[in-house]
Amino acid sequence: ARTGERNTRSGGARWLCVGRIAPNKAIEDIIAALLVTRVHHDPAATLSVIGRPATASYVDALHRYVASLGLSDAVSFGGHASDATVAAAYAQSDVLVVTSEHEGYCVPVVEAMTVGLPVVAFRQGALPEVLGAAGVLVDSKDPYTLSSTISAVLSSATLRATLAREATLRLAELDLATAADRFVSLLCGVQQRAR
Repeated sequence: ARTGERNTRSGGARWLCVGRIAPNKAIEDIIAALLVTRVHHDPAATLSVIGRPATASYVDALHRYVASLGLSDAVSFGGHASDATVAAAYAQSDVLVVTSEHEGYCVPVVEAMTVGLPVVAFRQGALPEVLGAAGVLVDSKDPYTLSSTISAVLSSATLRATLAREATLRLAELDLATAADRFVSLLCGVQQRAR
């Protein structure tokens, strides 16, 4: 697991997006932020998109968008991948970026937390509850806001170390073995407030 250190390699930051490739994931917002980052912060930054294509027309539109922005050499689409390939992608990346318009539990966020990979996510759906203080939530997907937030995370070893520590704590809170006890405590609290 990481301890807040960036990968030691030459080149720019490696962004990662994992999950179903569907319109609600708003991957185009990540791509726009990558363009801003390459112009203003990190000209060698790259994005790897890994996941099963859910809507062929959306995937085609993303490819056209990437090409129109001149980012074909900076964005890769891995498609559906094995567990080993996804694990390697987490290990080789510097940040997981999630810009979904609506999101449930978001397993990729939990997977990133397990390896200490920083997460920058749009504050939407269940993401704030799942992520807690273990990542950085943004209220806007404006490409400049998203780019600046990601750059701030990647440029601060202290922040990355803090996020990794918070991820360890958050994972313990999400542990399935203690879920029943937490659920009973939650219900008792609701019952007491209702009285």
